[in-house]
Parts: sequence; structure tokens; C-alpha cells
Amino acid sequence: MILFNSDMQTEKLAVAGLVIIIVIALSAYIITNEDIIGNLFEDKEPKPNEGVIELGDCVDIHYVGKLSDGEVFDSSYNDSENKTGGTPAKFFMSYDEFENPSDDYSQYMHGIEGFVEQLIGMSEGESAIFDPIPPEKAYGAIPKIGDIIQISNESLENDIKLEFIDIQENVSLPEEYAGFGFADPTTLYVVKDQTHFVGEKMTFHLAWENSSVVTKMNDTTIWTYTTPPEDKTTDFTWISIDPTTGQTITYWENKSSAEVNDTHIVITHSPEIGENISLAVEYYPITYTVVNLTEDKINLSYDDDEDGNLSYYEIDRTITIVRNETQDIVFYFPPEFLDYLINYIFNPLDPTINYSLDHPLSGKELYFEVEIVKIYKNCQES
Repeated sequence: MILFNSDMQTEKLAVAGLVIIIVIALSAYIITNEDIIGNLFEDKEPKPNEGVIELGDCVDIHYVGKLSDGEVFDSSYNDSENKTGGTPAKFFMSYDEFENPSDDYSQYMHGIEGFVEQLIGMSEGESAIFDPIPPEKAYGAIPKIGDIIQISNESLENDIKLEFIDIQENVSLPEEYAGFGFADPTTLYVVKDQTHFVGEKMTFHLAWENSSVVTKMNDTTIWTYTTPPEDKTTDFTWISIDPTTGQTITYWENKSSAEVNDTHIVITHSPEIGENISLAVEYYPITYTVVNLTEDKINLSYDDDEDGNLSYYEIDRTITIVRNETQDIVFYFPPEFLDYLINYIFNPLDPTINYSLDHPLSGKELYFEVEIVKIYKNCQES
């Protein structure tokens, strides 16, 4: 049975030179009922044979699923041709994957959007041949050249617009993706970031919000120029992202300063001896204590709880930033990484984005014949 959406866990991917920083912003409702006192004494068990299918119901269904060429890819029947035998599938009527049926109906699963959509309004005992379900309402469309992903979310200052400008088949995996277990050779989806414009303010350095301005752009590149805010050149708190782990690092509070000239910005950290900082070394966050400062380095130590011995580590005391920088706006994504971006970055920001590259039925138009066996009303979790 494959008609349900399953949650999948994935390790966080960090690719040097590619940093996507997106902020995700996340209702309560009250239902009043004048018969609430009487309802306290009613039988709370959902009742079958009551009306038509609505959102929030649970439904027992027999079905046959076919592809456009007539191939049966799934069925609840033992004999899909004669529609005999088998056990009805159990579906919970909801478009929200985070909405669940009550514990008594925990075996009822979510259906794909186009399947649920055509079940709504059907009656018990009714049979139907569904209209074809397009990929974007099934298991996701496969991107093609010219497709645009438009990411709209109230937490974003501007919409993000990504256009597929090329698809390269059977090519070598780029070096930056080595070590992640991706297929090699691979398909590369070439995506252009169409979001930017001359004069746009951007945040490349988290301590200096909107301090970089787009000064020029062409088909593949944008040029930016960074000017720190006047109140954040002395006694400010530097924030950076560790390129190996993706971890945000907050340096010592109000212990950084910046020297600015026409071409460079030099940031110097000056913590006190004995102050602590949390850093990720080999992916594990460790709290370090400052033990010494030189002109170029900050010497740190931490207490290894296992043997009680001190271990030492050092970081650069200064960071140099080039004020006039270039940024690529054309990216090459193997299918595995693009699917990660779509499902774990883009789709949570904008659920209308429905692309997929990791399901056997991705890009397929689906056809269903269904028979409604039984309807259970209002079985959602209260």
C-alpha cells in the first residue's frame, strides 16, 4: 500500500560555498455548541452509515490505482482485474499531514491531495472512476526546463524565485557534493536565482543585517558591497555560520570591533581570559574557555569529563571580509540535494510547492477506481 505520505528523517546537509538562510515563521479556534451539556452523555463512538464523506472523517475504501498506460501500480483487492478479495484500505480525510485521527482510528492514514479531493462528497456504497490526478496533486512533479519555484511567505522580505534553466544528464557529480553518497554520474538540475535586483539589500553577515547591497549583476553573478552599520563597528557581537556544520556561532558579547577601509573589513575579537564560547568541533558542540590571546589567535581549553584532562583548541582572532564580493546565482543540484531542499526548506515555507524526485510515482499522472465501503464521521483527534 503506497497511497500515504510518510514522514522521513534526513541528516542535515552542509555544502561549502552554498548557504541558504531562510527564516520560517509559524491558530487557535473555538467551537461553541448550544447542546454541549447533552453531548456529554452521548455515545462518543463515531457512527458509520451517516451522510457523505467530509474532511475529518475516516473511510474504508476499496480501490485500484493505474498509470496512464493502464498498468496497475497498487490495489486493495487481491484480484484487481475482477475486484475481488483483499481488505479495504483505511484513509483519514485531511489535507493537513499534521492533523491526525483519534487514537481509536490511528490505523487510518493520510491520502494524497488529489485522492482525498475526489473522495469528498461520496456516499457509502458508491463507486466511481476518478478524474486523472496530476503529479502535483499526487507524488510531486519532476522539474523541467522553464519551471519556476516561487516561494512566498510572510516571514520573507521578498519572494524567492528560482528558475530551472537546464537539466544535464549523466554528468560527473560536482566536487562540493562528494562524500554525501549521491549517485555519480548523476543528473544535474541547473537553477537560476531570479530573486535579486540592483539596489537590493542583503544579509551575508548575520551581525550586520541588510548591510550588503547589490551593485551589479549579469546572467550568472551578482556583485555586492558591504558597509557595516555605524553602531556595530566597535563593541558589538559577531555572529557567523560554521561552514562545516551549518551551526550558527555567536561570539563573545560586545567583544568584537571592525576596522573598515575601501576594500576590506577586519574584525578583531577581544574576549576576557576565562570567558566561554560554544563551538562545534567535528560536528559536536563543546564549551571552551579562553586561556590566552595573541595578536593572531585565541587559545581555548575544555575539560574532558571522561579523563579529567584539559584539551586545547585555537581559533583565529581576526576575520577579514572583502567589501566588494561576487555571489553565484546559478546553482547545480543533484537530484538528492534538490529533493532535500524542496521537502525540508522550500515546501515548509510554501506548501503549494509540490515537486519530488525520490518517489517511484514522481511525475506520474494517476488513475483510480474506488468503492466506498464504510464511513466513520468526525474521527479526528480532538
